[in-house]
Amino acid sequence: MLTARGRPCQARHPELQPASCRWCWHCASRSPRSALLRAAWGCPEPGPDVPDPGPWRAPAAGNGRQQATRSPQPTRQLACVHRGEPTGAEVLCGSCGGRRTMLKVFGCALHGECVMGKPEAGEPASCLICPDRASPPAGPARSVVVPQPQPLVLVREPRSRKALVTVAAGVRGRELLAVSRPLMERYAARVGADLVVLDWPGHPDWPMSAKFAIPRALDHYERIAYVDADVILPPDCVDLFAACPEGAFGAVDELPWHLRHPRHGILRHYRAFRQAHGFPDLAELPHYLNMGVFVASKHHAPWLEPPRYPLPVHNLSEQHHTNAALLASGAWVYPLPPACNWQHWTDHGFRQAPPSAVLHASGMAHAPRLALLRRLAGPWQ
Repeated sequence: MLTARGRPCQARHPELQPASCRWCWHCASRSPRSALLRAAWGCPEPGPDVPDPGPWRAPAAGNGRQQATRSPQPTRQLACVHRGEPTGAEVLCGSCGGRRTMLKVFGCALHGECVMGKPEAGEPASCLICPDRASPPAGPARSVVVPQPQPLVLVREPRSRKALVTVAAGVRGRELLAVSRPLMERYAARVGADLVVLDWPGHPDWPMSAKFAIPRALDHYERIAYVDADVILPPDCVDLFAACPEGAFGAVDELPWHLRHPRHGILRHYRAFRQAHGFPDLAELPHYLNMGVFVASKHHAPWLEPPRYPLPVHNLSEQHHTNAALLASGAWVYPLPPACNWQHWTDHGFRQAPPSAVLHASGMAHAPRLALLRRLAGPWQ
């Protein structure tokens, strides 16, 4: 039997009630976030006799309990460019004095889901305290012209025709790479590639633009496999080079997922980007690639370069532009298997990840992302 010494709801009910209490649910769940919360509360790990409760589902009001109310949503004060449409789900508010007020859950381009209040159990992400919240500008979206990246100077001559490439620009990028780099080094050695770390900072007002330095690696190598600094490459994960045919641009196609989950608004945002930057409006998009992990050859470099026109300062602008440029070029795009870029924001905690998966800690704020990377990398370091 599982007990919980430091459970916040201990005084209300001594026995665990994971079906109706979010705190109790965390004491029984195997999710990474639940493990972090248990450690903070001083609760033990659930034993084999405690079943995994599965995804959290807020209990319906009634059954003799106080009727739930809905909290007014302070949309104007908490406007954010990353927030999408309501998902239809609701969670209990944690700051409403026991009134069982419910908060609407919204889609979020960064964190998967969010609420405009304080959720009782600490998740989904709260817009009240989110460090990534970006208010829409009063006028047109702010844009910058990304400068041309500097030539890449290698520390030593290439020892292979292919390279594993990552970007670690700024303090946060270096913190992430400090955790993921040892596994990247082992992976590069296993697949017979050099490891190249790019530190060109990009535009000073848009750190994400540092990824436009990636084609500089193709000045020295015939093929590259690019991975974000928040990617963990387990010892048994898939060989990205082998998964992509020579000459093709390989990446995981997110289009089917976004078509099934339109509430996040990413395809709508991408279509608006295409229209604003002169790309033709298509009745049906053939693909939408996630650019956190991809395989490219030397002839793909022109479509990875920064454009000469301004780009909106947004976490998806680089991905939008590269998708649009590849589509306009007619390049051979090869959809990689999902295991080549298994993302946290579509599978929280990587519960369904196969053993061969490349684990991408996408859709998280920096602190929990760093904690998740350390937990994932720990067994192999």
